[in-house]
Amino acid sequence: MRHVWREGNQFTLLPEAARFLPAMFEAVRVARHYVLVELYLMESGELADQVSDVLMEAAQRGVHVCLLLDGYGAMGLSSADRLKLLHGGVQLRFFNPIGFHSLARNLSRDHRKIVVIDGELAFTGGFGAVDEFLNAWYEIALRIEGPVVADWELLFRRLWHSRLTRAEKGDRRPATLPSPVSHRRCPMACLGGQCQHGATAIKQFATRCIIVSAR
Repeated sequence: MRHVWREGNQFTLLPEAARFLPAMFEAVRVARHYVLVELYLMESGELADQVSDVLMEAAQRGVHVCLLLDGYGAMGLSSADRLKLLHGGVQLRFFNPIGFHSLARNLSRDHRKIVVIDGELAFTGGFGAVDEFLNAWYEIALRIEGPVVADWELLFRRLWHSRLTRAEKGDRRPATLPSPVSHRRCPMACLGGQCQHGATAIKQFATRCIIVSAR
């Protein structure tokens, strides 16, 4: 992926779970087209229930919801909770479930934490769907708006279609992704894997972006 400069982005700093969890949940509640969530950690508990409920509520009102979890980081998510998500209309996939194929392959993990709403808004930071994050005053997240959201969405879409990504056992439904919302900031080809622009979010954040402190 080639780096490119993107103008017109806004980053809102959300320190503490008390700020970023409600912000993410509210964004999912007002989603109109699709919600893409990629997490390393998710295990059964109070926060996993909250995350599942808000995702299923979105799916039940017609929003396309896709949840991508790391196969190792989500080992604590019970079979019952996985089935609940599937029955609630959430598309669920796991990156590189642990197996007996090779040690080197098992070490390949997905530590990204990404939430994308309608291709217009994204969140990233230090969070997961485990109960220790319910009151995590020491973690932060970023609320991202602007052209660079397309780069985060492209990262999600590429890993969703990775040869190492698997559906939940017994789930034979096609793991389709929603069509991208038309982006003013980036050609549609970017989200189809033919982008000539590339991912620039981290570089841009470190060098030239607007940070708006959350109130």
